[in-house]
Amino acid sequence: MKILIAATHIPALGKKGFQSVAYSRINFLINKGYKVNLVCYGDHSKESDLADLILLEKLGVKVTLIKYKKLSAIANIFIALFNNTPFQCAIYISKEFKNIFEKQIKLIRPDFVYCIMARVAINLSYETYPLVIDLVDSLSLNFDRRVKNSSGIKKFFLQQELLRISKFERH
Repeated sequence: MKILIAATHIPALGKKGFQSVAYSRINFLINKGYKVNLVCYGDHSKESDLADLILLEKLGVKVTLIKYKKLSAIANIFIALFNNTPFQCAIYISKEFKNIFEKQIKLIRPDFVYCIMARVAINLSYETYPLVIDLVDSLSLNFDRRVKNSSGIKKFFLQQELLRISKFERH
């Protein structure tokens, strides 16, 4: 069985929690005999990304890295002010990611797509393949907790993001 994975960061042990969880899940899939291809943000020129890439490739994962563009993220946040896109997702919107991912779909013809976290799912076309979105950390639950513990203008902006992300996660 072939799986194509989309992620915001390179899955790796000893990194952020979701990266470690994703690495463990990928390792499990490989050990069960699945063919795994991964598309994620990363940079070949960063030593840590390159080291994580090499470890995944040693497992048998075929990895495609896409360089994260901070200026595009800032522009996407500005655009998100005028639509209902959650800011948590807007920072990962990328035409390059969408195009590369769709090319991988056509090339690999995966049995299903596995998306690590909702943030990057905004780049995927849901209707063309079976899709599993792993809500490693439910953003809506996270923002709900942060709203309850905040006040003033910060609370207002967190409430706005909570509304956006809750709607996105339900979709």
